[in-house]
Amino acid sequence: MRTDVDLPVRTLVSAFVHDAVSCWLVPDPALRKPLYEAWFELTVAHAERTGAVVTTGSAVQVWFRGDGREAPRTLDAEGERRLADLVGPFADRFATFDELTEQRHPRVEHWYLALIGVPPHRQRAGKGTAALAASLRECDRAGLPTYLEASSTASRALYQRLGFADLGDPIELPGGPLLHPMWRGVAGR
Repeated sequence: MRTDVDLPVRTLVSAFVHDAVSCWLVPDPALRKPLYEAWFELTVAHAERTGAVVTTGSAVQVWFRGDGREAPRTLDAEGERRLADLVGPFADRFATFDELTEQRHPRVEHWYLALIGVPPHRQRAGKGTAALAASLRECDRAGLPTYLEASSTASRALYQRLGFADLGDPIELPGGPLLHPMWRGVAGR
């Protein structure tokens, strides 16, 4: 693993490896962590080139810019090929996840928060909230709305406190948890 993505990747994996969506995507707990390490390494590296990786204290945020024409790509073509090789028996789940989230992604210019994570032992201390609030102020200054998919009712409630609102019905993963598409306009407009 490259050292410049090591800390963000470790943070994101620790935050998401037991998340309900993560467990749905990769039901085998023995394979989940190594697969997520590889996936998040590819995603963070791509965001460093085309979006933004914001590391503030113990919080890591991964952002991509939506151009208004199509959903932002969280991996480049090579990353997608590498991920497809990695996911093996879970390829159908990853394809379903991508298809369902892409269908719901807004087609207006915006920033997309693909991932935000805080290590479990530091969660619920306000670190992620403070880091995200700072990023949202930057988005407001740039005049761009923001979009994300909340992966739990707790994260959905947090995002609502930060000005996000539900964007349509939840995304239903077949036989799995819900994702909550959420939108935040530019504050003060």
